[in-house]
Amino acid sequence: MFKVANSILKNTFDAEEAVNEAFLRIAINFSKVSEANQHKARKFAVITVRNVAIDIYNKKKGYEAENI
Repeated sequence: MFKVANSILKNTFDAEEAVNEAFLRIAINFSKVSEANQHKARKFAVITVRNVAIDIYNKKKGYEAENI
């Protein structure tokens, strides 16, 4: 999960934050993950961390654009 987040964000701190947020989202939706098989659960985790990383990237990009 870290590798996916870091490939998007190019920043170790932000990637760790994305993984942390993804785990929180997975915990909230644990009933969906626990019912799925192992392959689907892994896909869910990767997609979740990817989406969180993209959200963080877009927020930072928007913040930097406002300060220019």
